[in-house]
Amino acid sequence: MLLADVFHKFNFFLNTIEGGLFLNATELVVLGIVSIMILLEYLRSKDFDLKYLLTAFAVLFAQKLFYVIILSYAIFGKTVLFFAANLAPIINEGAELVFLLLLTFAFILPTLKSKDQLKIRKKTGLILALTGALVIVLGMTWFTLRTLNPALIFRTTWINTIFVVLDLVIVIGSIVYLLNTKTKIHRKESIVAAFGFYLIILILESVNILFYGNTFSNLAVASAPFPLVSILMFTLVVYLRLVDKAKIYDQLAVSEKKYEEAREVSKLKDEFVSVASHELRTPLTGIKLYSNLLLEEKFGKINKEQKEAIKTIDEETTRLSNLVTEILDMSRLESGKSKLHLEEFNASEEIKNNPQYEVARQKGISVTINCPDKFIVLADKQKLRQVLENLMSNAIKFTDAGGNIIVTARMLPKKRWELSVSDTGKGIEKKKIPKLFNKFYQAEEYMTRGTSGTGLGLAIVKKIVDMHKAKIKVESQVGKGSKFSVVFVR
Repeated sequence: MLLADVFHKFNFFLNTIEGGLFLNATELVVLGIVSIMILLEYLRSKDFDLKYLLTAFAVLFAQKLFYVIILSYAIFGKTVLFFAANLAPIINEGAELVFLLLLTFAFILPTLKSKDQLKIRKKTGLILALTGALVIVLGMTWFTLRTLNPALIFRTTWINTIFVVLDLVIVIGSIVYLLNTKTKIHRKESIVAAFGFYLIILILESVNILFYGNTFSNLAVASAPFPLVSILMFTLVVYLRLVDKAKIYDQLAVSEKKYEEAREVSKLKDEFVSVASHELRTPLTGIKLYSNLLLEEKFGKINKEQKEAIKTIDEETTRLSNLVTEILDMSRLESGKSKLHLEEFNASEEIKNNPQYEVARQKGISVTINCPDKFIVLADKQKLRQVLENLMSNAIKFTDAGGNIIVTARMLPKKRWELSVSDTGKGIEKKKIPKLFNKFYQAEEYMTRGTSGTGLGLAIVKKIVDMHKAKIKVESQVGKGSKFSVVFVR
């Protein structure tokens, strides 16, 4: 009972001139702090929605400042300007209307798509201009009526009813939109709660106007704390929003630092790989040269066992040289040093005369080529050759003697063309297909695979395909073979 009594007395106090000064002064301090916070954040980020928030709180700050000045004059016995005193109610209602409009724009704008945001931004000026014109017209009407009849009470006029209806439309519309939008809104519950407290004020005001001609003092007393509570709720929403933004900025700063460190490590890795690969090429070239000279018996006769040993050295040197070449290619592609040189050319010759076909035939694999004699495409000639070589090498690796490889090049609708390599080899398990283009990935387990390889061929293909903004697709069935298809834009 004591608590309820204190609460009622406090509410009655807020409805006095002194209470009004206390309430408006408190709101003024809160709004000033929030406005400064938003201003500092806006100056740092330049976010457009913060511009609406800043303007909204600045409008309400100006309204509260005006009321503090008027009430201070009234309490401390100074003469109050007749013009200012009579326009105070219309300034109050107009400022609240503009505040709600701007607040709605600030909270709803981030949920819209960029093109819709642009439309809203273009229309905002017109909407605010019309609102300002309405406030001025109603203000002058009110001032005229007040001048003609000083006993007229603003709360019973149709002007007040118009403002309350407009406020209700904005607040209810905002709540309905926020609750029904499918766009993810950060702190949605807090925003809806803040609008909800403001709605309570408008409902009590509407009931007072409709049923009591705005003369029921108990309703006015009951609604006294809600303006401050509503402002505090909106302040909380803005504060949480700014805190979240600050947290995101901190996280971005940490992420950026980690990214820079990772990029530096990657750069050092690429440089190491490049230098190491270049340094490996020199001794490999020497080993290859002298193994060939030994096989040709340039340094004297060799027996059968020696020849077999030298052949093994030569083959392993070739394999190691290919590995170094692929590592260098991958390094250049990843670092961006390998540029795309697009040109229009007849790809038929490149497709029909690939050196991998002879490798396939030596293994006992038949090769079928389906490509028109005139096949004009737009691509990087050297990289297209590399794609075909790597796809063929992959097909040869997993196709046994007696199998078949089909290379097809054909035009597609919508200015596209396709290059595909299909084989009758071992096939690939479905779960392994997404990993095929990872660096150093081998579809066969290390201990059981019967074919050698670096695991870089398909990774290089994927990089080149991405550079062309093309798409690669894999179809495979275990025991029946695989098909790799690349679709380019002509």
